[in-house]
Amino acid sequence: MLLLVAPTVSGATVRVSGDPRFAPTPSWVVEFAAETGGEVPADRISGGVYYLLRDSQENALGSERQLYRHVVKVFVNEQGVQNGSQLEIPFDPDYETVVIHQVQVERQGQLLDKLDRGRVRVIQREQALESEIYDGAKTVLLFLDDVRIGDVLDFRYTVVGDNPVYQGKFLSGFSVNTDVPLRQLRHRLLWPRGRPLTIHRHETELKPRWRRNESFVEYRWEASDLDAVLYEDGYPSWHWPFPWIQFTEFQSWEEVCQWGAELYQTTETPPEIRELADDLESRHQELSDRVLEALRFVQNEIRYLGIELGEGAIRPSSPATVVQRRYGDCKDKTNLLIVLLRELGVTAHPALVSSSLRRHADRCAPSPSAFNHVVTRISLPDQVLWVDPTWSRQGGTLTGQAPLPYEKGLVLRHQGEPWEAISRPPLRSPDTAILKVFQLQRNRGAQMTVETQYRGEEADWMRGRLVHSSREGLEQDYLNYYAHFYPDIEFDSPLVVHDDPVENLLSVEERYWIPSFLQQDRSGGNYAELSSVEVQTLLPRPSTRRRTMPFVLDDRRWVVVDTIVNFQDPWKLESYEGQVSNPAFLLRAKSECHGKQLHIETEFRSFSDHVLPEDFAQYLEDCDQAHDLLTWQPDESRRRPPAILATRAPPSPPQAASAPVTQASETPTTEASPLVSPPNTPTTRDPRTRWMVAGFLVLAFLAGGVAGHGVATHRHGREREIVRELQQRQDTRFGANEPIQQPLEVSPVSPSSLVNAGAEGSSPRD
Repeated sequence: MLLLVAPTVSGATVRVSGDPRFAPTPSWVVEFAAETGGEVPADRISGGVYYLLRDSQENALGSERQLYRHVVKVFVNEQGVQNGSQLEIPFDPDYETVVIHQVQVERQGQLLDKLDRGRVRVIQREQALESEIYDGAKTVLLFLDDVRIGDVLDFRYTVVGDNPVYQGKFLSGFSVNTDVPLRQLRHRLLWPRGRPLTIHRHETELKPRWRRNESFVEYRWEASDLDAVLYEDGYPSWHWPFPWIQFTEFQSWEEVCQWGAELYQTTETPPEIRELADDLESRHQELSDRVLEALRFVQNEIRYLGIELGEGAIRPSSPATVVQRRYGDCKDKTNLLIVLLRELGVTAHPALVSSSLRRHADRCAPSPSAFNHVVTRISLPDQVLWVDPTWSRQGGTLTGQAPLPYEKGLVLRHQGEPWEAISRPPLRSPDTAILKVFQLQRNRGAQMTVETQYRGEEADWMRGRLVHSSREGLEQDYLNYYAHFYPDIEFDSPLVVHDDPVENLLSVEERYWIPSFLQQDRSGGNYAELSSVEVQTLLPRPSTRRRTMPFVLDDRRWVVVDTIVNFQDPWKLESYEGQVSNPAFLLRAKSECHGKQLHIETEFRSFSDHVLPEDFAQYLEDCDQAHDLLTWQPDESRRRPPAILATRAPPSPPQAASAPVTQASETPTTEASPLVSPPNTPTTRDPRTRWMVAGFLVLAFLAGGVAGHGVATHRHGREREIVRELQQRQDTRFGANEPIQQPLEVSPVSPSSLVNAGAEGSSPRD
């Protein structure tokens, strides 16, 4: 299925409503006949459906715009019948209308009309409701009856309308390869002559043929026998697995800034905000204290909730409205904070960021759709601060807060450079420090005490989890986690939490009883098993080992684990020390035994947010060595040092009972378009550590929009600046950004006038 931002239309005015219309195919559409014969490549098909044609056509010639889609697919087996006999068309009823043209099945040479108007339904799913997002998007739904294996489905419809917040600017695109094989691809664009357009190719060399007359230019992209792009687990969110082509009418990022700055032009100051500013000035002498409390007010007193209806998906609500209703999304909270800071004499601007593309957002052609979140850039007399008004329960001083993970932002202002780097200085101390103490008893059991100290962003995340999870549920998560290693483990006392929000330090104390901590070998000697599982989860090893895509890592971690075992009698164990060094991480581990005490020290630091495919084999080899270093087996009877066990994968860490929402409220879900993004690869979480497995599909970009909503936390996909070698590779990887200058010559429009783009002296540059 073709995944696109809903474009725009020509023709007579269409009434926007939630009910679909039924009409013949528009006259401007050029019919493409699918090649229904030929052999079906059964070995390349997943899901039981083979796509014969994916035809999309866009008309941008009039006051309204239109996207026409024509899909032809064959049901290869019963799974295909199960999956493909339900037709869905998502749309936004505030500014879009769906027009259905044809639903037809070809069976053994017979054409069967399957468009039963009485069975067409419009439903409202609100798929992001659990994430405090209400966008009003609807879906036209049609269940087909009497669909059989071998049937060929021909489905045609048009989506009419465009979000008026873009002020008529054209933003669109289409994917070339997707996750299913395709026999024929067609994309056609009718573009007004004289209006500049940028066509940006991403991971593809596909170019259009074109023709022109005195009023418009017609572009056609065509390809055949396209293979499916196979998923590889754990690729970074900024990696685009699907080749695609982007259209944008914005000619520069400065133009995007001008457009966005107009959305945040707020001159009003509600009385409530004036009163709040006066109160902050009366209670705090220092400007930094006033700014910090203003930020905390917006973060913690204005709850996160996004009402993303129509222009509200992009345009912020007025500060008066936000203060009155006491809720808002990222753009609402940012706008409120800017007005409040203005009353305090502080200049601040909104900045668009991408939670998926991060530092790679500017590799796209200029477009608001490159972003899905808004943060705030604050200008103080001596420094610039970047803050996120949606990050609730954040700790630290104004200058000591955890840095934002987005790395680059487009500042919405009328003057100045559009792009600015968002500083992420390296960690100066461990973000997580763990002390585990095992006190052995005469009965072979052991008391285990775990004290974990979180600092900075880790403290912010844990603070959010403690709010969203019950203490009892969290204790059960922890207990079941350790039960993978010690099946008979039980609680000795409840969790104890100490929180210092000012210093942004949070500690958790756990106490357990392990009745059978010591095991007995065949010779009657005692041994125990120890493992630094908190570090193991930071060294993921995906199921896809032979990779063509980069593998995601968490680059901003510094974890130290001290494990102490106090024996009842002296154990004579030799000391051991080992180290594994990789461009992506460093692991040090050593053990010392002095009489009745064994001390194991482990330190882990990460340096990169990804591993390139050509470096992945070495990464796996080093991971295996690292996992060996993290598992120990001290044996009393043979007086041997802690021996390296065979590598074994740690169990899946416990999941939070309720994932934090407002700590980081924006994700790459749809906002500027009614289309729904496919889910990212799941994220795994540990009570102490985590790593992200994120996927960014082309739909997330095309349908992303500016304002944010979603479910991911700030912990997802922490990224750092790429090494110079990768930067050079990325410069060529994203394709050329080439504006089209419309030619002055006039050519007749006829089928024979279609020429290949790129022929010398024959076409605009794409």
